[in-house]
Amino acid sequence: MHHCFRLAATALALQFALTIPAHADTKADQQHMLSTGSPALKANKKLVYDFWREVLEAGHVDLANKYLTPGYIQHNPNVATGRDGFIDFFSKITKPHAIAPIIQQPLINIVAEGDIVVLSFVDSRVDPNNPGKMYTTTWFDMFRVQNGMIAEHWDPAQIEAQNKDKVAQAVPKDPMHFDDADRQQFAGHYAVKMDNFPADFAIVMSEKDDHLIADVAGTGVGSSGGDIVVAKTGDDLYQLASGDTVQFARSSDGKVFKITLSSSGQTFVGVKAVK
Repeated sequence: MHHCFRLAATALALQFALTIPAHADTKADQQHMLSTGSPALKANKKLVYDFWREVLEAGHVDLANKYLTPGYIQHNPNVATGRDGFIDFFSKITKPHAIAPIIQQPLINIVAEGDIVVLSFVDSRVDPNNPGKMYTTTWFDMFRVQNGMIAEHWDPAQIEAQNKDKVAQAVPKDPMHFDDADRQQFAGHYAVKMDNFPADFAIVMSEKDDHLIADVAGTGVGSSGGDIVVAKTGDDLYQLASGDTVQFARSSDGKVFKITLSSSGQTFVGVKAVK
C-alpha cells in the first residue's frame, strides 16, 4: 500500500507526514482556494477541507460521523468501504493530536464542480533507482458530497502486494525475545538522512522487557505507535508484526551502526546516533 488517502501509505504512516511543502500551501493560498466558486461549491470544498484537517491529518477519527455518510463508498482498494470500514482502518494507524488551522501537506489546489471536490498534493517518494534520494509526483483525492456530507471517495491507490501479508501471517504475532547483548546492540535512535525529509525524522528501536519495538518519529509524524519484532528471517534481518522488515548492519568491529526499514515497497536507512 503506497497510499491510502496519502496518510496511510504504510502501517507506519510514513508517507503522509514526511513531505515538505513546496507549493501553494500557506494560509493565504489555502483560503483563496476555498473562496472561489458558487456558495454551494465553496461549502463543498470547505467540508472536504475540514474533513482532511480534522480527521485525516489530526487523527480525530471520532469525528468521522460528522463528515461521512453511513453508506460512504470507498474506492481505495486497501480500505474497506462504508463509514465503519473507514473508522476501523484509520483507528488502527493514527492517534488524535492538535488540529492545525490549515492543511499541513503540500496542497496544490482544490477544484469543485457539481457534487465533486478534488484535492491535489505534491507527493514525495523514495527513488527506487537511487537509494536515499527522493522524487516528486502528484497525488489526487476526489470526493463526492451528498446533502452536506461526504458520500464517496476515489484516489490512485493500487492494491498492496500480497506477499507481505502472507509473510506476516507465517510468523508469530508474539514479540520475539532477545538476550541482553542483542537488545543493547539493536536498541537506539537511528537518524534518517534523506533529501526533503525533516531533519529529526528517525527510526527508534526501543527496549520493552526483553523484546524490541520499531518506531518512526519526527516532525509531522509524532510517533507511529511502534511495531513489535516477531521473527528473525536472516542474518540481522528481522520481521515486524506488520510484515515490514528491519535489517541491521555492523561495522568491522561487530557493532551495529545502521538500520534499514523496508515498508510497503519503500526503504528508509538510518545511522545510529553516537553515544
